[in-house]
Amino acid sequence: MQYISNPLAIILAVSSATDDIANSESIKLAKIVDPIGERTLGVLTKLDLLEKPSDADPVLSGSIIKIQLGMLGVINKPTVDGDIESAFQFETMHFRNHFSKYGECIGSKYLATTLNNMLKSHIGKCLPELRVFV
Repeated sequence: MQYISNPLAIILAVSSATDDIANSESIKLAKIVDPIGERTLGVLTKLDLLEKPSDADPVLSGSIIKIQLGMLGVINKPTVDGDIESAFQFETMHFRNHFSKYGECIGSKYLATTLNNMLKSHIGKCLPELRVFV
């Protein structure tokens, strides 16, 4: 709570797709300090462990948890041997086979790009306030 209570912090609320999202501790804590969800990004992990991938649709589409920045999905680290690029390819194929309706807006690469863009934007907005804290 010490870190996410700071109004300048970006909150990454990570929850497992195999757990009940309504009882996610990270989402509950984020809602306390960011009730509107304007600085919270949700991440749904372990999408590859779902028996029915469609079970994640209500969460990923935002109909269960309302977060302005949205909810992104990723899979577990693949158990295949190889480099990071092989892991990205494995994830991409999994999402093409099971979550194709989300296109390129899902996965670790998309999460990294989204976080990078959020951080750049957030720094630009908060820089005057950051100077006050320093």
